[in-house]
Amino acid sequence: MNCAFDTKLFCKPFSESVPMTAELIIQEAQNFQAALLTHDDLCFDIVVYQIATSILRPKLVRKCLLSMSARYCPHESDGIDQTVAYAELGAFQDTLNLDWLDSITEEDRFTDFLTLTASEKSKILTYCVSVMAFPSSADEKTPSISYMVERLIDFQRQNFTGL
Repeated sequence: MNCAFDTKLFCKPFSESVPMTAELIIQEAQNFQAALLTHDDLCFDIVVYQIATSILRPKLVRKCLLSMSARYCPHESDGIDQTVAYAELGAFQDTLNLDWLDSITEEDRFTDFLTLTASEKSKILTYCVSVMAFPSSADEKTPSISYMVERLIDFQRQNFTGL
């Protein structure tokens, strides 16, 4: 999967160069995503919350709540592939039963997907939510769902101010 990642959407100006800023932000996102991998129930809550609010109360959905969009896959962009978090994301993906994706037609893929166990589907959901999640620039003064999730999983930000 080749995902576009626009660091201008997430960068706040600071003294680092733009390439360094982008790399630091991607690494921070990888760390956040890897930390989410062990929180199946929270990932389920995040995706249900995101779907429900976007459909039932679309005016409540704020930009950068959690960037729940497949177009943001920082773990696969800009060649940042030497981090521990990147390895954790890849190792988790390797444990997923993705055989159903090899079916030729969408009908066959869905039929094969239906045969997966609840546990296999839960792991897929956890992985997908984790790699779509992106830490926001919010903090305790301007709380957000992202900041709340960071506290729930005891996520420790790196010592830079790019987010």
